[in-house]
Amino acid sequence: MRAGQTTILLIAFTGLLFAQTAPQGPMGPAAKIPPARIEKKSPAPKLTAPVPIFRDIAAQAGLTASHISSREEYYVIESMSGGVGLFDCDNDGKLDVVMVNGSTVDRYRQQGGDLLVTLWHQDANLKFTDITEKAGLTRKGWGMGVAVADFDNDGNLDLFVANDTTPNHLYHNNHNGTFTDEAMVAGVAMNGEGQALGSMGVTWGDYDHSGRLSIFVTEFADQPNTLYHNQGARGFEDVAMESHLGQPSLPFLGWGTTFFDMDNDEWLDLFVACGHVYPQMDNVKGSAAYAEPMLLHRDLRNGTFEGGGVS
Repeated sequence: MRAGQTTILLIAFTGLLFAQTAPQGPMGPAAKIPPARIEKKSPAPKLTAPVPIFRDIAAQAGLTASHISSREEYYVIESMSGGVGLFDCDNDGKLDVVMVNGSTVDRYRQQGGDLLVTLWHQDANLKFTDITEKAGLTRKGWGMGVAVADFDNDGNLDLFVANDTTPNHLYHNNHNGTFTDEAMVAGVAMNGEGQALGSMGVTWGDYDHSGRLSIFVTEFADQPNTLYHNQGARGFEDVAMESHLGQPSLPFLGWGTTFFDMDNDEWLDLFVACGHVYPQMDNVKGSAAYAEPMLLHRDLRNGTFEGGGVS
């Protein structure tokens, strides 16, 4: 027999194996090639971490105020209201709770409405005490968004409350457990034209690297979203139009919003969630739609932004 070499390819589900015969003849039979090893994969480890269980302890902790919201078929202003914030109001190392509330038309007629803000101080053992009146937060009205920040860099956290069609409030922390409303003096109670708008969401951010936190507020449809630039001791200035944030927002009704650095360039960009409160708006020619796109604004690093609606 002539010596030759034959290559055999064996294809199997477990892989591709190669076997080769050695030359036949005087050299004797071909050497045996050991079979390929097939490593067995270890089974994935079972997750043994416990699933967190949450329990409502609001009543036990003393968080007993009700969030007022009534049926939509009466008045829209009754059908929705504000948010909540967690912050250390007195620098004792424990988070306190602030809630923004609304009211009803009947309660407004009878008693002037309800407290706009409720502030609970955290005591020991997860117990909270209502210190709203003691803190000087006694105004009544319809509140929407709330945001916490140290706007004057004095080491104490302050409160901004966005109000629907009534002037906003800027509560300065007096370092002694009380707050003073400085919104009118600081220039953030109304917009630059002296109008109280339908303010909804609010966020703080140092968008211009000035070392000071400015305020951005979302507004109702056909009203420009407002950017209050923090000028330090001179208060705030409405720069909605100069920053190019006001014009793109006019057709939309803004809700939640936040500053964030979307492209990691160390400059804060801006996101706004939008949507109308009336489904019937889809039937009104030329009006804002019920379902609306989100707004995404890129910081151009010169006090202005670009961008607008995104699907």
